[in-house]
Amino acid sequence: MIGLVISWFSMEGIELPRRTVRVDYLGALTFTLAILSIVMYLILSAVSGWLYYIYLLIIGVASLAAFIVIERRVVNPMLDLNLFTRNVSFMAGNVTALLNYISTYSVPFLFSLYLQVVLGYNPFIAGLILVSEPVFMAALSPVSGKLSDRYGSREIAALGMGLIGLAS
Repeated sequence: MIGLVISWFSMEGIELPRRTVRVDYLGALTFTLAILSIVMYLILSAVSGWLYYIYLLIIGVASLAAFIVIERRVVNPMLDLNLFTRNVSFMAGNVTALLNYISTYSVPFLFSLYLQVVLGYNPFIAGLILVSEPVFMAALSPVSGKLSDRYGSREIAALGMGLIGLAS
């Protein structure tokens, strides 16, 4: 709320050019259906068995395929898929970020269980201990942004992932 108030007053004199762009409702609908179906399949199947809700996975994959076909044909797509096919740096950066987050997700998850089950901390205290990581990430992001502008993001990202690998 504070950020909203600050933005309201600091951006008072800024005029943005208006342009009319058609919204890709069909793309948004198929993407939403795909994500919801796949996530619901993963949640429900973990409890009831992987084949019981297979129709949700089929709906999700079909919706994702329909989304890709729609986004290739729409004038103003919700997600420009050319970013992934024509811009190798963008695609490689996203794949690298995905692999980085997949590899580091287990650490706070398991550490929260360790703090609560083994050490006996209540969930609030365990959360306070674990909140240090995103606080440091937010505090250091302006510094890392300036460093990546000066030296390039590839080397800094590789160094950061190497440090995470060594620390794990």
